[in-house]
Amino acid sequence: MAAPVIGVDIEHGTGGYHGRVCLLQLSTGTVDIIVDAIAEGVRPAIARLLRPLFESQKILKVFHSAENDIMWLQRDFALSVVNVFDTHQACRALSSGVSDLPQLWSVFCDFHLNATAKKTMQCSDWSRRPLTDEQLQYARIDARFLPHLAAALLWAMYSLDGLPSKDGQLGERESVTDEEGRVLGALSSIVALKRSPLHFALDRGEAEEDTSPIQPGLPKAAPVSR
Repeated sequence: MAAPVIGVDIEHGTGGYHGRVCLLQLSTGTVDIIVDAIAEGVRPAIARLLRPLFESQKILKVFHSAENDIMWLQRDFALSVVNVFDTHQACRALSSGVSDLPQLWSVFCDFHLNATAKKTMQCSDWSRRPLTDEQLQYARIDARFLPHLAAALLWAMYSLDGLPSKDGQLGERESVTDEEGRVLGALSSIVALKRSPLHFALDRGEAEEDTSPIQPGLPKAAPVSR
């Protein structure tokens, strides 16, 4: 997974004294990988194979509320994580009043999942095998939209971070640094995507009676280049 921007999420559950990571989700925005972290023999491989990704300064890792997930990755796999963008902290910096994932999905991705349904899925038993189809679908979504959200939030942050004009209003920034340009350029390729494989998969189920709390929708394009 040699993409410049990757969404990362984990699901943890019971097992051992303090619990353990049960599922690790990675997404480029078009390709999703779900790792069964409690399958036999997998845990040593996670630490060995994913260390280059998490320790790379060239790959932006996008989390929502990164602190807890990074703590779990360090504790269970001895993984250090660098070059992190936290969508929750970005929302706080913007003072947007929108900070939880269902709200962000609705605003930026036209994807609707109510907070109660998310809480139900979040608190489901992630250590039980096999996982349900609904659990797997939710796990994909949790990571899938993170690169897109990072693009939208970064654009909002850079747009607001301008020079005050004579009337006290913020103007546009005249330039961005090389690093900012690299990140924004990488993100622009993500938000420019049209319908993703996940949305096509969700659409195929529309003909059946939909009793799932997860509803299909189209990602909204957000400009990230200047």
